[in-house]
Amino acid sequence: MGKVDRAARETGAVLTFDRIGIEDRFGESGKPWELMIRFGLTVEHIAARAKDLAGAAKKARGGD
Repeated sequence: MGKVDRAARETGAVLTFDRIGIEDRFGESGKPWELMIRFGLTVEHIAARAKDLAGAAKKARGGD
């Protein structure tokens, strides 16, 4: 993360992040959008993960 991590440490900001990617497994064939859905890389999947992460961060900071 480099500069982002350094800036957070210098300002005392709390960062919450996670990685979104494809499981380590053999690839599959299919139409691109079918594969995006199968591997959880659609806008809906990513937005849901971001929402979960934001909720976890809020809870960790003592929020509701």
